[in-house]
Amino acid sequence: MKKIIFLFIAFTFTSYSIHAQIDSLLGVYDIDSCHFDNICPLLYTDTAQNPLWETGVPAKPFFDSAYTPPYALCTRLTTPYDTNALASFELRIPNYMFTNMIVGFRHKYQTDTLTDGGYIEVSYDHGQSWINAIYDTTYLIYHTENFYTLQDTLAGGIHGFSGTSAGWVHSRIQWVWAMLVKDIPDTLYMRFTFKSDAIQTNKAGWMIDNLVVSFADMPGFLPKLNPEIDITVYPNPFSTSTYILLPETYRKTAIINLYDLSGKHLQKINSYQNRLCILQRNNLKSGTYILHVNVPGHQSLYKKIIIE
Repeated sequence: MKKIIFLFIAFTFTSYSIHAQIDSLLGVYDIDSCHFDNICPLLYTDTAQNPLWETGVPAKPFFDSAYTPPYALCTRLTTPYDTNALASFELRIPNYMFTNMIVGFRHKYQTDTLTDGGYIEVSYDHGQSWINAIYDTTYLIYHTENFYTLQDTLAGGIHGFSGTSAGWVHSRIQWVWAMLVKDIPDTLYMRFTFKSDAIQTNKAGWMIDNLVVSFADMPGFLPKLNPEIDITVYPNPFSTSTYILLPETYRKTAIINLYDLSGKHLQKINSYQNRLCILQRNNLKSGTYILHVNVPGHQSLYKKIIIE
């Protein structure tokens, strides 16, 4: 578990509401994705226990093509979905420690309205306990887009997607780590479950494609407790190298760590009591990174940098 302290400016708490629309604000950046053409490292499914979910080329009425052909994940590729089904697959997403995470996916569904359908649950304890995504207020601020609501139910009163979608739907869920001090789980588990009753009506079921994990660059998503203490990085963006200028008060040896947006540690730089350091690109790919500066006796500083 990692403890991250976020300072959100006051309007964050007054402007957002639970289950509001996705808010990208300063931009949305993709981190991981599953298009089902190749092995997806985030996807976990036990085909022996859940044979209903199949990955391949869909070829049946209403499910005649993937969103990004040729492959998608379907409740049967060529035949109607099974009766008496309760079949799941999971996404296991590492903690993106600097992010306000968004999970999006394209999907189509055709089921018996108010009876059969699909729903999504989340777990913060490695699958020991689960909660329907629309009940989740663990981190206070939680947004959805094109998602089911408390008025959308399946048999047994479970809230989920049901009926027939108007073609492909782009649904997204956004978690904002909004508590001032909050334990962030090391892995977020998401479980997609399809449920059906005993009556066969020859409908297609649920088809999913283009699962994407992103983050929204939002005000206050990096801690900065004193606005007059900052890191200067120039040039930024850069292509080969950049200079890092530490605050005047940082006279001791600073430890500078570079992370990617998944929280993976990439480099460590020691300033050796010199306020000016140089960061070489070396083998780093183009993209967005986070500098973390730590000096004993001072607050930690963070800076977003971009490599072109």
